[in-house]
Amino acid sequence: PGIALWVATFPLRLIMHYSLPDVRQLDHHGHVTASIFVAYMSTVMSLTWLLAGSYTMVVSLESLADVIGIPDSVMGVTLSAAGTSLPAYIASRIAAERGFGNQAVANVFGSNTFNIFVGLGLPWVIYCLANDGSYSELENEHILESILTMAGALVLFVALMLQTGYVVLKWHADLFVLLYVCYVAYSIGQVFL
Repeated sequence: PGIALWVATFPLRLIMHYSLPDVRQLDHHGHVTASIFVAYMSTVMSLTWLLAGSYTMVVSLESLADVIGIPDSVMGVTLSAAGTSLPAYIASRIAAERGFGNQAVANVFGSNTFNIFVGLGLPWVIYCLANDGSYSELENEHILESILTMAGALVLFVALMLQTGYVVLKWHADLFVLLYVCYVAYSIGQVFL
């Protein structure tokens, strides 16, 4: 399977290799030699590939959900949520492994804040500007429960941080993973039970 995956993804990896400037160029002292222009271009191309990949993933998951009869809400809280959050997870994990815990936590909250304010707000603004100033096609597929769950998770996180003096313990991580599993199970149960 490893060789088959390598062969199947080779064209995409080849295109990405030549379209993403490498900023990891170092001189013999270990100092970065890439110019600011190369860094900007790498950032722009990385965002371009991220947008293309995200769009492709969402469209593919919508098609898959239609084919196998899974509601959009279930696909949204499972595969789509995991797939679109993967870049933030990777960035936070790398930051945490390098000892930048504050950056890791800020990245997660910043990503979610961006998703809510821009990811939801901007499309609604554009839609409302083009369609008589309102959006009335939003279906209530347990959206309130998702909002309350997210708010509850934030309150729990703040309470744990205040209680421990901003020290993240392993059981905190275990608790949040367990809560997510329960949330996904609840969301799926709401649709199928």
